[in-house]
Amino acid sequence: MQARQRASSAPAPATPAAWSFYFPDSAYVAQDRRALLITELLGALQSEEGWNIVKNLQSVQQEYVLQLDYQQLLQICDSPDLAAALEMQPLEGLACLQAAVHEAVFHVHKQRTAILPAAAEGPAKLAVQLTNYTPSEMHIRQLKSSSIGKLSTLRGTVTRMSHVRPLIVDMTFTCNKCGNSVEASMPDGRFTPPTRCTAEGCKGRSFTPERSTARCIDWQKLRLQELLGADQQAQGKVPRSVEVRTRQGPSVGAFFGGNRALWGLLLIHAMLDDQQQAQDWTPLLRQSA
Repeated sequence: MQARQRASSAPAPATPAAWSFYFPDSAYVAQDRRALLITELLGALQSEEGWNIVKNLQSVQQEYVLQLDYQQLLQICDSPDLAAALEMQPLEGLACLQAAVHEAVFHVHKQRTAILPAAAEGPAKLAVQLTNYTPSEMHIRQLKSSSIGKLSTLRGTVTRMSHVRPLIVDMTFTCNKCGNSVEASMPDGRFTPPTRCTAEGCKGRSFTPERSTARCIDWQKLRLQELLGADQQAQGKVPRSVEVRTRQGPSVGAFFGGNRALWGLLLIHAMLDDQQQAQDWTPLLRQSA
């Protein structure tokens, strides 16, 4: 009986501060598979080896970006759950990894992080860009419908590029009825105002955008042509190309004729100019060394 009372009086596990950044629409449950994966990853990242991985944090356009070597991470945390999540549910797996890195950087190693110039703005949402993630590597010629929704890495030569342009990420709106501020995200940069006010008791559906609060990132459209000789089975054939969108990070600002290794989630994107379909790489891309 006393054992039961002690068990029932045990405090509930504290919600990680990073949870609201990466899973804002889900309540924290300690036995949730995402919470368990975050705990496992954090256990590895709080070590000295973990600090050596996360200390390379960079600040890019008001956001934190960390290029994380996947093979180096496997040396301290060979988690089958992470590997399965990145393969089957890549967005969820990346969110768990980002939440664990967030906790390690801004809470576990906060004293060390405080002296990093890149982290001067304090805790904020960060993006993890995986490098050396071998399960995602493929040739442009291998792109199929089965690749949609999967993490993929393509290597090629830039044969066409657009100017670097701003892409809106989110903006704050003011309810015209009660004056409450509502933050709205902009999927794929499309202007998407809130549909209803979040204030208790208010049913307002008319909003005024606060344009000074708009947060934007850079993006660029590239045409990537497969490298000659990269695929031995394609010898003598016309090189294939794919159109991609790079967002954030060092891939933005590519130059004509340069080689790039682009990593991201393969989606189908309807182009706004000609309504044709093209491959859209989002959200994380990197350039080759």
